[in-house]
Amino acid sequence: MGQFLGDELKSRFAVETLARYLVGLAVAGLWLAISRSSILLSFTGVVLFGLGVSLGLPLAVSAASALKGRSSAGNVAILTQITLCGFLIGPPIIGLIA
Repeated sequence: MGQFLGDELKSRFAVETLARYLVGLAVAGLWLAISRSSILLSFTGVVLFGLGVSLGLPLAVSAASALKGRSSAGNVAILTQITLCGFLIGPPIIGLIA
């Protein structure tokens, strides 16, 4: 649902402000999901966390394409490579920790 509202939110608020509020929403949702024993509050926390992180990649792509010094395509390609490295490295590290 957050990605459906993303363009509307980006047109109303500055990207930096929107990113700050979404990070705050994600942190609050994560805290609520972890710290509460009620299943309903935990579920609400997971929903808030999902809404908070739902626009992370679209905002990052917008920010990368607006950077100066290189072409927009080059900046987005570098961002894509970084995210792919995270997808390759993340699961083994999570498995090691678990």
